[in-house]
Amino acid sequence: MTTLYKRPAKGRTLIDEACVLVALEYGINGYQNVAHGGFLGVIIDESMGTLLMCNKDTNKDEIGNPVDVDTLVTASLKVNYLKAVMTPQIVLVAVKIGEINGRKF
Repeated sequence: MTTLYKRPAKGRTLIDEACVLVALEYGINGYQNVAHGGFLGVIIDESMGTLLMCNKDTNKDEIGNPVDVDTLVTASLKVNYLKAVMTPQIVLVAVKIGEINGRKF
């Protein structure tokens, strides 16, 4: 996985979006040449965790509250699959922090 993100704008500390490049090979197939949906859920989850880890050095969210990235867990993940993801290929996973509600992102 390779993670890309823009530096926060001047005066902001939160990195609120990132893109992650992931190489999908045959070993993650559910059907021939189709990535397993459960594995795709893991990729989404890990990509969001990677975005939060990008904020580890700032240790603050956009309103200045500390970000505790040492205890990150996924409380809920809902995925609506729109079409099959073929393998092998390199995919771009774009993740964004849409809302911060207390300790939840």
